[in-house]
Amino acid sequence: MTKKLNLPKKINVVGVEYKVIVLSEFPDNYNNYWGYHDAKNSEIWVLTKSGNSKINECNLLQTMLHEIFHAIDYQNCEGKTTENIIEKSSDLMFWFFSQNKIYIGEKRLPKILYFYGLPYTIIKDYEFDSNGAGGLNLAIDNAELKIYCGKTDNTEMLKKNLLAILFDKFIIGEFFTDEERCLVQCNSFSAALYQVLKETKLDELIYEWCKK
Repeated sequence: MTKKLNLPKKINVVGVEYKVIVLSEFPDNYNNYWGYHDAKNSEIWVLTKSGNSKINECNLLQTMLHEIFHAIDYQNCEGKTTENIIEKSSDLMFWFFSQNKIYIGEKRLPKILYFYGLPYTIIKDYEFDSNGAGGLNLAIDNAELKIYCGKTDNTEMLKKNLLAILFDKFIIGEFFTDEERCLVQCNSFSAALYQVLKETKLDELIYEWCKK
């Protein structure tokens, strides 16, 4: 039996319910797009064909994640973030999810996370002298390639904080200018993205369909 990608039909973005519209053809004014964020009607469009060719599943998922970033930006920052920042943020997060079985919606933590081909070992139940990085009960050791996670019964909060610090350190911290970094941080992308991933399991779909 052929495996079929089932995209979520609805997505909650910062309290606003978006309808996901899957189309084989866009209206004439949107011919150059593979996806579109319709802020007025709270819709995310995803194109399944380009000319006579089918768009593959990985590109569909990458497009959807990109449009989710646009939706987060619109709800948190009135759509002021540039297309360049949206594209870099969403593409880097897509790459990260394609490499790592983090599974935001599950309680368990992964044993290893890969960044730029380097394996970072997750050390659980670590006893910090203080509260770790920024009070998040987490710390990253780039020299030893380890991520220390403090002892807690609240795995959900730990994963939320893990996504926040990974987004800050490895995504915007590596590839963004100071000005771009401020814009992304003000947009609270990681917090909003965490909620979307938890409800839709989009990160799981990206890993299952696009892992390298």
